[in-house]
Amino acid sequence: MNKLKQVAKTIGSKIVTILIVILIFFIIYNIYKSIKQNYEVNQKINFLEKEIEDVKKQNYHLQNLILYYNTDSFKELELRRKLALKKQGETMVLVPENKGQKTDEEKTQSIESNEENNQSLTPNYVLWWRYIIGN
Repeated sequence: MNKLKQVAKTIGSKIVTILIVILIFFIIYNIYKSIKQNYEVNQKINFLEKEIEDVKKQNYHLQNLILYYNTDSFKELELRRKLALKKQGETMVLVPENKGQKTDEEKTQSIESNEENNQSLTPNYVLWWRYIIGN
């Protein structure tokens, strides 16, 4: 009987130890899960705060634009631009557009494309020969 009690005591203590270890792992897992969730929530909060700041800046900018658009100077400028309105005593000069002429940028692009076309027409062996000789 004595031995039976010792065996039961040993088995009971092992079961208690296993249950304690399982309980500790369960607690550690829950702590980890709550820390991870807390971190994710903080990340979302930071992102949303940054987004709020961006929206506030954009709102401030738009409010300033609205104030500017309501000024008399803007209205006068738009009337001059869109309706060709002029004040008394002013003379209006219309400058014709350069429809047939190329701009400087277009001229530069056409020169570069001509150089590329000339190079593409030159055979490859000639280009290598020029590269080796140094021409």
